[in-house]
Amino acid sequence: MDPQFTGPVDHDYTLQSNSPCIDGGDPEPGYNDPDGSRNDVGAMPFIAPAYVCGDANMDGQLNVGDAVFLINFIFGGGPGPDPVEAGDANCEGQVNVGDAVYLIAFVFNGGAEPCCP
Repeated sequence: MDPQFTGPVDHDYTLQSNSPCIDGGDPEPGYNDPDGSRNDVGAMPFIAPAYVCGDANMDGQLNVGDAVFLINFIFGGGPGPDPVEAGDANCEGQVNVGDAVYLIAFVFNGGAEPCCP
């Protein structure tokens, strides 16, 4: 089983959001993670990001407004997503027009759900 570490090459053994190790530890409540969830397998608990993946304009919804927000940021000099990871909808490690296209495909064509970096 691949634990889905964030960056093992760089010795970053935190868990990605899709890790099978999340909530896979001892079910005894005394071992729960700091956020109150069942503990994770491994030394470092997964802490969920404080943003919704793809919600670039931080309005709490995934919609075409997020794609427009990104286009304005990339081409119009508008404000960027905060945190920047919220705009990286396709998880390629940067915010660019590909993220806006990814969001449009998700919203209008039932494309893949945005992922967290």
